[in-house]
Amino acid sequence: MIAIAQPSSGLDPLLFPDREEPYHLREVYEKIIYGCRDEIILDLADCFLRIALDRDSDTITAEFHGNPFGSKRGYRRIGSTSPWKAFLNQECGWTWLAINQQGYRDSILISFEGIVPNVLLNVMASSIYVFKIGPMENLATKTTNHRTKDAKALRRHSSSRAQF
Repeated sequence: MIAIAQPSSGLDPLLFPDREEPYHLREVYEKIIYGCRDEIILDLADCFLRIALDRDSDTITAEFHGNPFGSKRGYRRIGSTSPWKAFLNQECGWTWLAINQQGYRDSILISFEGIVPNVLLNVMASSIYVFKIGPMENLATKTTNHRTKDAKALRRHSSSRAQF
């Protein structure tokens, strides 16, 4: 059996309307209310995407606006911070909406310069959380196995004591 997902509450996973020229991320803003991230604005120069928390249902909403974003009071620039600075001036690609097992829209995924999602926006506990995502091969960071490091140091220490 093949199940076909229908857009929930009329919110289409295509968050950017079709147009000839691509959308490029120019700046990112956030609004914090009572210590929680309430909104994120993706400034696309001649238009913007407002991603917000719906406090009544603890879900995520997205509204496309066809006019430039005028930085308003209460918003702070975060485009120079991780993960956003890696995507400034890049083309916004695909968008996805995720619905959890209880039927609530709680996540948005966005790709830049391609089809692979790069950013996950997730609503938890009345706040929007931002995650950098991608293929494991690209996200792997160099880590040190502390047990291996400690074992090598212990062997060096033991061998130096044995010489006396």
